[in-house]
Amino acid sequence: MKKRYLLLFICSLFAQENNLIKASSALRAGMFQEALIHISNSMMKNPKNPEVYKIKGLLHEALDEKENAIISWKDCIKYSKDERLNKEAKIHLKNLLID
Repeated sequence: MKKRYLLLFICSLFAQENNLIKASSALRAGMFQEALIHISNSMMKNPKNPEVYKIKGLLHEALDEKENAIISWKDCIKYSKDERLNKEAKIHLKNLLID
C-alpha cells in the first residue's frame, strides 16, 4: 500500500515538473499563450509552487498584462521561502508598479 502511494506521489511530481518544463520551453520559444496553458495545468497540481507563479508572472509581463503579472509576482512571494526568488519577484513588482 505504501508503495502505491509513493508511486502516485512520484507520478504527480513528474506530471507537475513536466508541465513546468513545457511552460519554460514555450516561454523561451515566445509561445506565451501555450506556456500559460501548461502553467495552468501545473497550478492545478500544486497551487502553492512559487516557481509556477514566477513563470506566470514572466508570461504576463511578456503579454503586457501588467495587472495579472503583479498578482502572479505577489503570489510568488506569498508561497516562496527562497530569498533569491523573493528578491527577484520584488524587483519585478517594483518595475511593474513604476510603469
